[in-house]
Amino acid sequence: GQHGLALLRDGRVASWGHNDLGQLGDGTRGDRLTPGLVAGVRGKGHLGGVAAIAAAEKHNYALRTDGTIVAWGNNTAGQLGDGTVELRTAPVPVVAPGDGGGKGRRLRGAAHVFAGEAYGAAILRDGRALTWGAGGSGQLGSGERAPRSRPGPVKAAGRAVPGTALSVGV
Repeated sequence: GQHGLALLRDGRVASWGHNDLGQLGDGTRGDRLTPGLVAGVRGKGHLGGVAAIAAAEKHNYALRTDGTIVAWGNNTAGQLGDGTVELRTAPVPVVAPGDGGGKGRRLRGAAHVFAGEAYGAAILRDGRALTWGAGGSGQLGSGERAPRSRPGPVKAAGRAVPGTALSVGV
């Protein structure tokens, strides 16, 4: 996606490359030819406490050691999972399923995060799989082709929620 991310040993994240949609997470939209630190949540300080990262072409996720997920970059299909479709140049929390406005409850209990083309997926510690973002090709597993800007469950045939997941391919 013309940008790179690195998870540093101390739990911070560095980024570099193309930044037209804020995918470097440094609070700007300017390209950077050398690594710099990703900003903290909502642009405060630097992002820390990160256990894993996932990168797509124009958006990214960081799974934090406390089981929350933050996201930044392009958000035209709700792929940041913050309850909006607003571009974010600094990390914002992914919200809990059913959170009405994206300003309240954070998604908690995440064990894994995955980045796809204009969508995201997470597996919670209890094994539930959640998806959000673009859904036009059915990639959310929601039973619909509509996008969603906050996480929702993956559904099986007949609208029953499947068992626990070990991995999600994106």
